[in-house]
Amino acid sequence: MPNDLSARLNEIVKQTVAAVEEAVRATVEADVVRLIRGGSSGTKDRAAPAPVRAAAKRGRTKRGVSDADLESVLQAVRDNPGVRAEGVAPLAGLDRNLVKKALAKLRASGAVRTSGEKRATTYRAAGRQAPAAPAAPKGRKSAKAKAAKPAKGRSRKGPPPGTKVKPISDAELKVVLDVLAKKPGLTSVQIQKEAGIDAKEAARVLLKLRKTKKVKWKGERAAATYAIA
Repeated sequence: MPNDLSARLNEIVKQTVAAVEEAVRATVEADVVRLIRGGSSGTKDRAAPAPVRAAAKRGRTKRGVSDADLESVLQAVRDNPGVRAEGVAPLAGLDRNLVKKALAKLRASGAVRTSGEKRATTYRAAGRQAPAAPAAPKGRKSAKAKAAKPAKGRSRKGPPPGTKVKPISDAELKVVLDVLAKKPGLTSVQIQKEAGIDAKEAARVLLKLRKTKKVKWKGERAAATYAIA
């Protein structure tokens, strides 16, 4: 009986060793095949598109700013003085990155001027400067200087005498207040678009709202933003 048990154990050990050897051999053969093919097939298949995408990206050329792009951006700034960079893109029908490059070129060439900083920067078309007038001889005043001098008793500010100024109605004030109630933090240019009024009317309405302390503002000039007080 002990001899039969010993023989049985030896048989089990031999079978186990044979199974382990077969498993090791299969694993080694699989590793050799993967090494020959250049790595794991699953990993290789997943990684393959990356070089393709990289090559396609390297082959893609970046579009430069053309003269037509510059003209489109400049025209958008002319038609919408005080507009921000993000507002120029839809007006010019161009990509934002292309608009930024075009604005940088126009600014460097002096075609546009800016006010404000960072995201609050606004753009306006630079006006043409008139040639300087020749200096008047000493002791004599030029005709333009005499014409510019106001008459005695006449104020420098305000419209000429006899000009009727249309008073600001409550309806006009309400339109701007309703716009600011829905969208606080708008600039004067944005208020014009939302309320459907021109620049002069917006300036008069905002001035009255500021004087009556119905609105509060932050910033200066075109970069100033408004909200309900």
